[in-house]
Amino acid sequence: MIRNKHPQAGSINFFAATGECLTVFLLFALITIFFFGPALPHLTQSLIGPPEDNLNDFWNSWYAAVAADHAHFFETNLVRYPDGTPLFFHDFAYPVLFVLVLLAQALGTTHGSLVFLQNLMILISFPLSGTAAFYLVRHFTHHTAASIVGGFVFAFNPSHFAHALHHLGIAQIEFFPLFALAWILTIKRKSVGWLVVAIICYALGSLCCWYYLFYMGFFVLFHTIYLRIRDNELPRGWKLAAPILCFAGVGLLLSPLILPMILQTQSPHVYYADGNFFVADLAGFFTFFPTHMLGGLTAGLFSRFSGNPWEATVYLGLINVGLIFWLIWYNYRKKVRIQNYFLAGIIVFCTLACGNTLHILGYDLYFPMPNILLSSLPFVAEVRTPSRIIVLVYLFLSIGVGYALATIAREHKGKLASVCLTGLAALIVLDFYPSHVQMTDARCPAGLDIIASDKEHDFGVLNLPLTYLEGNIAMFQQTCHGRPVAHASLSRLVRPSLIDGLEQKNLALQHQQLVRARVKYIIFDSAASSPIYERNKVRYEKQYRPIFRSSKLTIARVY
Repeated sequence: MIRNKHPQAGSINFFAATGECLTVFLLFALITIFFFGPALPHLTQSLIGPPEDNLNDFWNSWYAAVAADHAHFFETNLVRYPDGTPLFFHDFAYPVLFVLVLLAQALGTTHGSLVFLQNLMILISFPLSGTAAFYLVRHFTHHTAASIVGGFVFAFNPSHFAHALHHLGIAQIEFFPLFALAWILTIKRKSVGWLVVAIICYALGSLCCWYYLFYMGFFVLFHTIYLRIRDNELPRGWKLAAPILCFAGVGLLLSPLILPMILQTQSPHVYYADGNFFVADLAGFFTFFPTHMLGGLTAGLFSRFSGNPWEATVYLGLINVGLIFWLIWYNYRKKVRIQNYFLAGIIVFCTLACGNTLHILGYDLYFPMPNILLSSLPFVAEVRTPSRIIVLVYLFLSIGVGYALATIAREHKGKLASVCLTGLAALIVLDFYPSHVQMTDARCPAGLDIIASDKEHDFGVLNLPLTYLEGNIAMFQQTCHGRPVAHASLSRLVRPSLIDGLEQKNLALQHQQLVRARVKYIIFDSAASSPIYERNKVRYEKQYRPIFRSSKLTIARVY
């Protein structure tokens, strides 16, 4: 019998790998602190980001931790009262909410605790994404330092930062590099074990944001087609079976969510024609984003892009683009084809991010793009924000940047090369560094205790004016007073409710509607800028006499 001379080798390797993982995670955690430093003292009183969908996400956290009837989680009348609504299409980030609810059991479910936990879930997405991308990039580069920079490019990309200020679910991009690495190893090693890992990562990513169900599927299709072209043979054997098994496994795991969503797509209220609005402008790939330190130089140009600023943020980084072009030139001289994979990925997914037609400098050229085909497919058409697929562009960009730096490090030895690499890494970090971090006051406004302390139970609250932002504010205020709200901003309006047919001109008739629906209170947003509300403010306050007034809101009683 041959004895193992190093019985602790496996343990040493395990501890070494764990230590490396923790070291990389802590490094990215420090960079996260560097990026979000001004926001850190306010994490229990303010939500990261300006008042927008982050208020909606906070409602999700409150609903999961406090208010939900978990036996009927996907059906509630707490929003769109009194008719209620199904929530299968709503943007719950399920893995994040699961962790948040567990932590809330230890830290408590007070308002301040939930605010802190939601902010923590946003912040932790950066070191998690960086660590995951580090391992993906190192698979290609076999160079630790270059892989750390590549991990930074993916984790701290401007789109991730912009969405972190608005969307908790979209910010959870850490499963993309894990899935990509598992999928590459699945095909390369013909491994069932890695296929299972890939399916799990695919499912978890999709549960964070259901758009990612399609994005990861696009990655599988891209990888399969790339191998078909590279090897000049049709997929067969394991290369054909693995994608089929992957889609089948994910479909089976997510079927309790996917099937109700497919059934609800029959509702005309589900579809939104935004496939050519929230898009990546061709100039946007090279235009400083609003929070960039030099963003003021391109503010006029950026304001011309279609869609919201955070959806239009697709800046790739001038240093990163320069490195990619250098690598292409270098490998062309060396006759190396490694860059073809990540370069093809960048081009393909940049093209899809451009939407249905090409936009340049804010102008729609009406030149058809491949996404126009996807927008015509049932169910797939629900992926209505093409620019968000930029996450896959950053995935391939991180590989390319890491490979370029690794090539420089190997080809140019010595102190000068180290200084050059350090300088490039510093410039990459500064090019993505945000000039400021917006915050939203998450303390409950005075006056809502009037509604919360009402001894009657069966009544609702209406927030005015009827704007998208006010719907988010209504959902946030519900976390303070705990009563059902008639107006709410949901991801999809699957069925009609009181608010859809509410009379706007005849306030006497509106009053009758509200009384019949048992809407007892109206909250007027004092800071809202609504021309309709301003013109009718006197009439509203005459019809519904205020019982509370502050600089933030006015509360009136309907009956």
